Amino acid sequence: MNHPDYIAILLDKTKYNCQLTRTIFHKLFPEFSQQIIDIDAALANGDLKTAENITHKLHGTVSFCGFSDLQTLAQGLEVSLNVGKDDSAKYYFVALKQTIEEFLAKKECLINDPRLC
Repeated sequence: MNHPDYIAILLDKTKYNCQLTRTIFHKLFPEFSQQIIDIDAALANGDLKTAENITHKLHGTVSFCGFSDLQTLAQGLEVSLNVGKDDSAKYYFVALKQTIEEFLAKKECLINDPRLC
């Protein structure tokens, strides 16, 4: 799957403020990691409401950032959890987790990209 150019998207959102873009990335890495852990734990415990609440926050963050690939998956998971579609929720969670792991694996490249001044 081709992922969007996260740096270009976030630079556009921040009106090309390199320092703000870098700060947002530094905030996203631990936040996304923890949210995936928390959603996974909530799902394992059958706590769909907590999983939905965490997913809602994640969905808002990736929507604000303009990360369309993550936004689509987070929205799918949030809707699936809201209507209680377990199979659909599992699909979206696995896909979202994988895509976030791929995003997190790019941390050093993203942080050290020359476009971030």
